[in-house]
Amino acid sequence: MDLIAHRLIPWLISIAVFLAPGAGLSAEALRDVVLQLRWLHQFQFAGYYMAAEKGYYREAGLNVLFHPGGPGKPGPVREILSGAALFGTDGTGLVKNRTDGEPVVALAAILQKSPLVWLVRGDSGIHTIQDLAAKRLIMLHPPTRTPELLAAFSQEGIDIDGLDIHPTTFDVQDVIDGRFDAIASYSSNGPWAMAQQGIWPRTIGPEMAGIQFYGDVLFTSQTLIDEDPDLVNAFLDASLKGWAYAFDNVDEVAEFVHRKYAPEKPLDHLKFEGRELRKLAAPDLVPIGDMNPGRWTHIAETYAGLGIIPKDFDLDGFLYDRNPMIEQEIYYRTILFAGFTVLLVGLIALWILNLHMTLRREYRHKLLAEAALSESQRTLDTLLSNMPGMAYRCLEPAHKEMRLVSRGAKELTGYGLMELVGHGTQEYSDLLDPGDRVLVRATILSALAHKEPFQISYRIKTASGQQKWVWEKGRGIYRNDGSLEVIEGFVTDVTDRERAEEQLRQAQKMEALGNLAGGIAHDLNNMLLPIRSLTALMLKQPDETDRNALRMEKIRQATDRATTLVTRILSFSRKEEGGFKEERIDLNTMLLNAMDLLGSTLPTTVDLKLSVAPDVGQVMGDLSQLTTMVLDLASNGVDAMEGRPGILAISLARETVTKSATGTVHDLSSGVYARLSIKDSGKGIGPEYIDRIFDPFFTTKEVGAGTGLGLATVHGIVSHHMGAVHVESESGQGAEFIVYLPLADDS
Repeated sequence: MDLIAHRLIPWLISIAVFLAPGAGLSAEALRDVVLQLRWLHQFQFAGYYMAAEKGYYREAGLNVLFHPGGPGKPGPVREILSGAALFGTDGTGLVKNRTDGEPVVALAAILQKSPLVWLVRGDSGIHTIQDLAAKRLIMLHPPTRTPELLAAFSQEGIDIDGLDIHPTTFDVQDVIDGRFDAIASYSSNGPWAMAQQGIWPRTIGPEMAGIQFYGDVLFTSQTLIDEDPDLVNAFLDASLKGWAYAFDNVDEVAEFVHRKYAPEKPLDHLKFEGRELRKLAAPDLVPIGDMNPGRWTHIAETYAGLGIIPKDFDLDGFLYDRNPMIEQEIYYRTILFAGFTVLLVGLIALWILNLHMTLRREYRHKLLAEAALSESQRTLDTLLSNMPGMAYRCLEPAHKEMRLVSRGAKELTGYGLMELVGHGTQEYSDLLDPGDRVLVRATILSALAHKEPFQISYRIKTASGQQKWVWEKGRGIYRNDGSLEVIEGFVTDVTDRERAEEQLRQAQKMEALGNLAGGIAHDLNNMLLPIRSLTALMLKQPDETDRNALRMEKIRQATDRATTLVTRILSFSRKEEGGFKEERIDLNTMLLNAMDLLGSTLPTTVDLKLSVAPDVGQVMGDLSQLTTMVLDLASNGVDAMEGRPGILAISLARETVTKSATGTVHDLSSGVYARLSIKDSGKGIGPEYIDRIFDPFFTTKEVGAGTGLGLATVHGIVSHHMGAVHVESESGQGAEFIVYLPLADDS
C-alpha cells in the first residue's frame, strides 16, 4: 500500500494543479533539467535537440538545458555525480565507472554500433587490423578510453603493449601528410574531413575482429532513479521520440542543428554525420535505445580481458529497468521453466554438438570469403584509382544524382568525391555543355529503352573553367521485374583525340581543295597562255590607232593578274612546276633577306621591330616557299593596320616543345623547333572568323582586294615542312601568327 500511495500521490497532485484555474504548461510549471553532452554541439545529439524543438520535453513537463562537452571540460559522469546535471551521454566506459563504485545507470544505447574506427588514407595499403600492428597510431590518451579499438588488436592476437601509439591531435591532416598512419576517429566525422582534402578515406572498424560495442549511451544516477523514477521515464520517452524524428528526417534536422546549435560546422558535414549515425543506430532493425544484457556482459568481459575492470565484475543494477519488482509467482514459474529447459537441453545435446561443428566449418568458409572479398575490394579500388577516367553509378539518365564515383573524378572534372556524390554541392549534369545535354540524354534514354549499352562523346566544363571532350560508355542495371535500378558506366578524357581528328579533317579538306585548285589552275593557265602570247605579239606590232593599243594593254594587264592568281593557286596546291626543292636553309639568313625585300615596300606609317636570336639553326625545306610564307604573313599584318600608324613585330627564336605542352602547339612531336612570330597592331580577327582564316578562298577583305589564298598558302607551306601555325587574336587587339618549324640536326 505504501508503494501504491507513493506512486499515486504525485499523479494526483499533478492533475489537481493542471485542473486549477489558469493552470497549464506555462514556463513556470516546467521542471528544469540539465543534459550534459559528451562533446560539442553536432548531429550526434540531434535527437535531444528535436525532443526540445518539437515540444516532446514540454509535453512531459520538462525544460531541458543542453550543456556541451569538449576538451578541457569535466566529463559527463563527474557532472552527473556532482549534481550539476541529471542526465548525460557517454560511451561504454560507463562499465568501468559502475565497477569502480560510481552509481551510474545506463538508460538507452542510441547507437547499436560504436562509431569509433581507425581512419587511414585509401591509398595507404592498410586494409585490416593486422596491417595496423606495425603502424604509427594516434588515439585518445590513455588508450583505454577507446577500449573497442584496443580489444580488436587483442582479439587478433596482437600484443597491445607493442603498438606504436601517440596521443591524438584530433586532426586528420596528420594522417594525410604522413606524420602518422592511422587516427582513431568517429566514422561520422573523420572520413568526411579527409575527403574534403581530396583524399579517399578508408575506415577499419573493430567489428572486423568481432568486437561490437554500443555507442552514445544515455545515462543517469541511481540516486535520481530512486528519488524520481517518473522523471527518468518521462525524460527517456521524450528523448527516444526525438531520436525517432531525427533519424526519419536527417536533412531537415541537419539544417536545424546547423542553424541553431552548430553554425560553424558545414551543412554538408552535418548531413553526412546524420546519415552515418542513422546506419549505426539501425532504427529499421531494432527499437531506438535498445540494450541487451548479454551484450553488455560481453562488453564488460572485454574490459576485464584488457585489465580495465576486475574479472569478478558485477553489473547488477547497471541497466535501467522500468519495472524492477518481480512477483514471487513469476519467479517460481521462471525457476520451473528453467528446470524444464535443462531437461530439453540434455535431450538435444548431441544435435547441438553436431550443429556446433557445422557452424565452425561455415565460419571458416565465411572468414575465407571475407578475406577474398576484402582482396577483391582492394583490387577493384586499385584498378579504379589507376584508370585514366571516372567510373560512376547514378540513378537516372540525366546524371543528376550520382551514387558513386571513382577517384578519377577529381582529375577529370576538378571536383572531389563528396562534391559529386549524393546531395553534394555539384551535380555532374551541370558540367555538360548546354549544346550537348539534349543529345546525351536522348542517347542514354534510347539505349535504356532497348536495354542496350550506350556510348557517346560530349563536352564538359571543369571546375577551373576548362572545356574537355569526354567519351562515356555505360549500361543500365535492371531489377528482376525489368525496371531500371541504376546506370553504371565510365567517362574518360578524349580531348587530345578530338583535337587530332579535327586536325585530320582539316588536312583532308585542305588536300582536297588543293587537288581541285591545282587542276583548275592548270586548265586556266593553258587557256591564258595563248591570250598572253598573242597580246604581247600584237603590242610589238601596234595598230594604227592608239585606242586599240590601249585596249590591248588592258588585256595584257588583266592576263598578268590572272597569271599571278594561277601562280598563287598552284603554290597553294604545291603543284607548281619544279616541285619542292629541299635544301638546308639557315633561318637567320632567310629572314634577314626577306626583311630586305619587305622593307622597300613597307608604308612609312608602319614601324618594323625585328628580334632575331643568334644562330637559331637550320631547317630542311624550300627557300622560295619559306620566303613566300614570311612575306605573306607580313603583308597580311600591314593590310590589317589599314593605313593607320602601327607596329609590325617579327621575332625568331629556338623553342623546345615537350609532350606536356604539345596541346598548345597543335600536338607537335616533342623536339627543338624554330619559333617565328609575326605580330601586328591592326584591327584583329573576330571570334566568328578565327576558325576559318586558313580555309582557301576565305577573306574578310573587300571584293577584289584579296584572293583568300594567302593564309591558305601559308598553312600549306608550313604543313609541307612538318611544322604548325596558329593565330592568337581578339577584335581590335591585333593578331599574332606563330609558326613552328622543326630544326634539322647537325648531321
